[in-house]
Amino acid sequence: DRGVLLGHPRGQGRPRRLELHKVIDSIEDENQLSAIYSAIKGEKGPYKAMSIEDYTKAIDLARQQISTGKYRSLDDLEEASKAW
Repeated sequence: DRGVLLGHPRGQGRPRRLELHKVIDSIEDENQLSAIYSAIKGEKGPYKAMSIEDYTKAIDLARQQISTGKYRSLDDLEEASKAW
């Protein structure tokens, strides 16, 4: 039994496991299921990891764009997406 190998007494964690199965079984969205599967298997997602420095720079740039009015509203994006 895998639980015994991990040092857990048999049966401990079963309610959580059953609840997790119920939640997963209730998900209809294929993207959500793929994300859960990747997380459980430890697979990398489609996006490259971002360093904290790059993350901070991206936030600073976004704030600067907002303060100077260089951004698109949701309405602008929806309108532009019609041409895609």
